[in-house]
Amino acid sequence: MYRFFVDPEDITGSRIELKKDDCPHISRSLRLKPGARIIAAVSSPGADEYIVELKKISKERVTGEIVETRQSRSEPQIKLHLAQAVPKNSNMEFVVRRCTEIGVGRIIPMLTERTVVKLSEKKAGKKIDRWQRIARAAAKQSQRGMIPEITEVSAPEKLAASFDDYQLIFLPWTGENSQSLKEVLENYRQKEKNMLPRVLVLIGPEGGFTPDEVKFFSDEHSAQSVSLGPRILRTETAGLAVMTAVLYEFGELGP
Repeated sequence: MYRFFVDPEDITGSRIELKKDDCPHISRSLRLKPGARIIAAVSSPGADEYIVELKKISKERVTGEIVETRQSRSEPQIKLHLAQAVPKNSNMEFVVRRCTEIGVGRIIPMLTERTVVKLSEKKAGKKIDRWQRIARAAAKQSQRGMIPEITEVSAPEKLAASFDDYQLIFLPWTGENSQSLKEVLENYRQKEKNMLPRVLVLIGPEGGFTPDEVKFFSDEHSAQSVSLGPRILRTETAGLAVMTAVLYEFGELGP
């Protein structure tokens, strides 16, 4: 079944009205007819999702009746957030799409010393709106229970102020040669047993973090510098690799 996201105010009793932006997609692209069933989800952690039988369909308005309410089973139990230095070209769109698919809950665009992209306040706002739309589409396609939040663009100093919200903060760095991601994950599991951490992954730009930024994040704050092995990953794939490893380690990639 196709999935769509709704707000709580779109639900009245057992009746649901789909968002105006979804109506042309339902009526023209998918060509669904009254009687067809879809999944409607409220983008919120732990929220229910609904099996909806469509009743009225037009390009301006789509309504349906809830026939089943069930708990969303597609969200990972572990909370994963990504702070990504904004890459060149359209690579941030790739990051948003793929990390939404894997299960990230929040993406924080970051401007670092070696970030090539320069964003004015106006340009940043437009970019964030576009990235949020991409996250919404990717969440629908991948059957997510919620849409990841794309936050405002952040500098390292502002980002570090939120570090107390996390139990694990990973900083993959090519200069790290004594501690691997796997070792940190295994040590945490042995120490904390069944406690699922909130995880933040810090990914630098094409040129990587500067030594001063690594020192700022790891020495002055609580980030753990880790190695991802002898191969150099691109900025747009490094975060995906780290989060896949974290999900695997905590049993989130199985039935």
